[in-house]
Amino acid sequence: MARILDTIRRRKLATIALVAAAAAIFPITGVGCSVIGMGGWEERAYTAVVEDGRFEIRDYEPAILATATSDGTFGSASGEAFGELGGYIFGKNAEEASIAMTVPVQRVPVGAPRIEVLDGDANATTAADEAWEMGFYMPREWSMASLPEPTSDAVTIREIPGETMAVYRYSGVQRGSDLEKYAGDLLDWIDANGYLPAGEAELAAFDPPWTLWFLRRNEVQVPVRKVGQ
Repeated sequence: MARILDTIRRRKLATIALVAAAAAIFPITGVGCSVIGMGGWEERAYTAVVEDGRFEIRDYEPAILATATSDGTFGSASGEAFGELGGYIFGKNAEEASIAMTVPVQRVPVGAPRIEVLDGDANATTAADEAWEMGFYMPREWSMASLPEPTSDAVTIREIPGETMAVYRYSGVQRGSDLEKYAGDLLDWIDANGYLPAGEAELAAFDPPWTLWFLRRNEVQVPVRKVGQ
């Protein structure tokens, strides 16, 4: 019983930390937010190639990603990384410049086994809950040359090339276990539509943590390539 209560306490503290960090960041965008969701934030640009209910294939344009990695469970690591990235876009950078919030917020387990393709079959492995990388996409108005340098060693800026992604969309409270929960169905759909995984699965979140759970837009995303390419 004591272990159960301790787990519940740690999850509550992680959620409070994440909400506090988000509340400090989202208002600076100048876009209204509420419990029924958000609107107006720039989203990473893409073209939908295949649309099939909750599933999609998208061609994404190149982008710039600011990342921070933290040890711990999905909740605790997310709160810490969110604070680092929020500090960067809020002005904790060499030029004290403010950078607009965008969506989605990406999360990837660090050190997790890659999705492997064996004889044409996609096999997903469960990610270890040891560390998570969080990423904020930079608005398209910024370039690698114009972005200010982070003042925190925890924040890294890198270019992301154009890529094709398979996506599974769902609602609810996003958890690290969603990778295991939804990746299997997504990988089966990828295979059935003539694609192969080309990288590891990622989590993408589009709403702040106070949004009503059933209205949240979440996704599992997997880089893919066409069979034969």
